[in-house]
This record gives sequence, C-alpha cells and structure tokens, in this order.
Amino acid sequence: MKRTRTTAALAATALAVIGGGQAAAAGEGPADFKAIAKIVHASTKGDTAIFKEKLKVGGKKAGKAKIKLVFGDHVILSGTWRFRDGTIKVKDELEGKHDKTVAIKRGTGAYKGAEGTVTIRKVSEKRNRETFDFK
Repeated sequence: MKRTRTTAALAATALAVIGGGQAAAAGEGPADFKAIAKIVHASTKGDTAIFKEKLKVGGKKAGKAKIKLVFGDHVILSGTWRFRDGTIKVKDELEGKHDKTVAIKRGTGAYKGAEGTVTIRKVSEKRNRETFDFK
C-alpha cells in the first residue's frame, strides 16, 4: 500500500536518533556527536509509525531509542534516546519531506538542560546517521 510505504520511508528517514553521549569538560554542556542507529522494530497503525533502534557511537554500543511519528496536516516527531549517562528527548514538527532536523526539548543526566538539534540522515533501509548539535 502506497501510504504504508510512504509512512515507513519517511519514518525511517526521520527517525533513528542519537548515540551514546560524550561528556564535555566540567561546567560545559555535552559535546556534539554522531551516532549510527539500527532500526530493530518498526510498526504502523493508522497515521502513527513507531520505531525502536539500537545505537552505536564510534562502532561501540551506546544506547537505544524509541521514535514516534504522527502524520496529519503536519508530521510530528517525538522520541527518547537512552544512553548510559542520560536521556535526550525531542518533539518537533517536520517542515516538509526534506526536513530532518528536530529540536532537543530536554534531557537527563549528562544531557540535563541541553539545547540544540538532532539531524537525521538515512544511510540505508535499516540505518540512519544522527548528528547531535548542542548549543
């Protein structure tokens, strides 16, 4: 079904976010980093797609993520990335089919008070590269 394929493609592109954080010097925010996300589960129901991912940074296990996309007049992406040193949460509206950047809303642990964006780039059908840019 075309809508299911479109939903899965957009979700796979939009989804996978993050990888194990890298601590910055004391008193500074987290350091920017890139992660590879492997989609290990994807499901769709109605206008919603949910993805679960395993994350690697520098080739090493870094954590996991759960991403939810809701399709309507606009696409809303929300997700949580869990790492050993804390979590990162995002929720943002995607601005068209080429937009792959979402705002970081909050974090815990090493990411408490973090601000910035996550940019998602599709690498293959089951993998994404996420870039975390902190302010």
